[in-house]
Amino acid sequence: MKIMYKKILAVSMVTLVLAGTSCKDTLDVQPKQSLDAAAALTDFASVNAISVSLYSRAQSFNYYGQRMLIAPDVLADNYTITANSGGRYVGERINAPGSHIDLWGTLYPAINEANFIITNVDKVSAAQADKDALKGQALFMRAMFNHDMLKTYSYEPGLEVNGFGEGIVIRTLPTDDVTKADFKPRAKIAEVYALIESDLKQAATLLPVTVTGAGVFRASKGAAFALLARVYLFQTKWAEAEQAASDAITNKQSATSLATASTYIASFASVPNRESMFELDYRTEQFSTVDGINNSMNSLTQKTTGGVFAVRATTELLNSFETGDVRRAAFDQTLDGGSMVSYSLKFPAHKGNYFNNIPVIRLSEVYLIRAEARAKQAKDALAQADLTTLRTNRGLAAVPASTTGTALLDLIFNERRVELHLEGHRFFDIKRRGLNISKPAGIPTLLYTDFKLLAPLPSAQVLLNPLIKQNPGY
Repeated sequence: MKIMYKKILAVSMVTLVLAGTSCKDTLDVQPKQSLDAAAALTDFASVNAISVSLYSRAQSFNYYGQRMLIAPDVLADNYTITANSGGRYVGERINAPGSHIDLWGTLYPAINEANFIITNVDKVSAAQADKDALKGQALFMRAMFNHDMLKTYSYEPGLEVNGFGEGIVIRTLPTDDVTKADFKPRAKIAEVYALIESDLKQAATLLPVTVTGAGVFRASKGAAFALLARVYLFQTKWAEAEQAASDAITNKQSATSLATASTYIASFASVPNRESMFELDYRTEQFSTVDGINNSMNSLTQKTTGGVFAVRATTELLNSFETGDVRRAAFDQTLDGGSMVSYSLKFPAHKGNYFNNIPVIRLSEVYLIRAEARAKQAKDALAQADLTTLRTNRGLAAVPASTTGTALLDLIFNERRVELHLEGHRFFDIKRRGLNISKPAGIPTLLYTDFKLLAPLPSAQVLLNPLIKQNPGY
């Protein structure tokens, strides 16, 4: 059993790639492709292969493949379960203890791979531009992994309940052997944000504006600025968020543009989505088993032949759309449990077999970030202009000059709701404002002070590492 505890420890501190489950198994401490560490230190192709693994890990159904997109809407008030959900998202619907988002075991192995690239890519023999691009991608991905975990397991700066300021464990050095694993405590929230900002700023200096070949399927300079803008938004660093959003728009790739009212619905069936700043590209072989029908966004969010259809739009979300909004037309209806319900058409399985690409950061989000940042700085006219740019591309009228202050912010938050549903934002948008989490009719509101606002750390991590503090209430 001592060997097994070492394996769990490796995952718990996540300096290693996932361990086996048998006490007799040897611990696999190599990257996903089982690359030889010594060769990877000198071989550019091997380091590049590890970078491919980073994107593969992001595609996990426990992450952006499904859960990171659906759970934040069900944990709040945008989506709820269907009559025959098969047990999917039942606990999240009522915010049951432990029914949250679990990223720990998925993302720390990915962070270890990113650390391997960041630490070693400068040592390989290759053109400097190629090495810079790989390092920039690893920094971008590490920042995304860390931020998604931080907002899941921790409060935002200045909004801590009862002074609980624990962030996540910071890992910046790669570990290729279980004997090298060490115990670390959770860093403070501000410390983790400092690392995330540093990673993205450095990534922006290393990444090219145009990523040839892979396009938006790999991180670019514009994507780094877009994620940085999102990170600043969570910290209420309004001036910095505004600047980073502007930098993202300036440095977006030439193929990236806002969809119009006539192309909005079709954009979700295009490869890539025309608005994508960063998109995860899925391949047929990833859906060659039952995963497509059991776990894909298409199967869970739409009424399809043979699909799961686990979640549907709430009345509250549907009522948030204004008359004439093309986004409201991106829903269909079906009979569910004797009632007509609505489901989103955002994930139409345009690549076949229940699967599609996943836009992680879209240009519309960047405009909404800048609008909010400007409104918070009382730059109402500029905020109105950003909002008008988005709204007129969705079939709606321009924002009146009279819409200012609180009314303008309310409009921005509603635009985020109707634009970004099923893209992983609603729960976190409410949480980062320090508000109670609104729920559909008949389900009690989740108070901001409720311990269930934060996800629990996996119990094995806390048991094996005495330096790690569990979140309150668990």
